[in-house]
Amino acid sequence: MRSSDVRFQGIAYTIDWGRWEPGASIFIPCIDAPGIREKVYREAAQRGIRLVARTAIEDQYFGVRFWRIT
Repeated sequence: MRSSDVRFQGIAYTIDWGRWEPGASIFIPCIDAPGIREKVYREAAQRGIRLVARTAIEDQYFGVRFWRIT
């Protein structure tokens, strides 16, 4: 599995799907949390990956933290 750009609202977020192991997480800063959550879930589903997401504020940035489940 290789990395890919998840484009959302004109910004490309690069996710290295092959190196993202189950149990690990990533944080994507954004304003539209439901929108980015849907986009990343869709990209993950195409690769057979299950995720859990929570809206969060980290280092004063609003966004979504995603954990890889499978």
